[in-house]
Amino acid sequence: MNQKMIFIAILVFLFNFPILSHGENKPGPHGGLIRMPGNFHVEILDLGNSKYQIYLLDINFENPSLKSSSLVAKLRTSEGYKNLSCEAAKNSFICTGDPKSKKAKKELILFANRENSKGSEIKLELPLKKDNGDNHEHKY
Repeated sequence: MNQKMIFIAILVFLFNFPILSHGENKPGPHGGLIRMPGNFHVEILDLGNSKYQIYLLDINFENPSLKSSSLVAKLRTSEGYKNLSCEAAKNSFICTGDPKSKKAKKELILFANRENSKGSEIKLELPLKKDNGDNHEHKY
């Protein structure tokens, strides 16, 4: 193998390994999709009818927190962008769009901050992927 191929192999390993090591390939503790926008995790559940439940978890996928936290959610549709209304619930945010909208939903975009820690933008293609079918208990 020449040096160029070795370099490419190393780059592929380095850029793929961190994603898998942070749990984005497994469902979260509530059965949702996991993303890591910063030094915390975000778990996203599609509740149907343009409604999403979003947990802001610590680095260990635990302790959902709303303290000094915020969330902005948008839908990209066939006709542009639409802000969702996000309300704090017991230990998560519930974000709701217009369930009667006939616009094709293409992407969910999130901007999350957890306990004064700013996360980067999260973009998720819609419909969200389902988990692997495991029955997950709610830890919280």
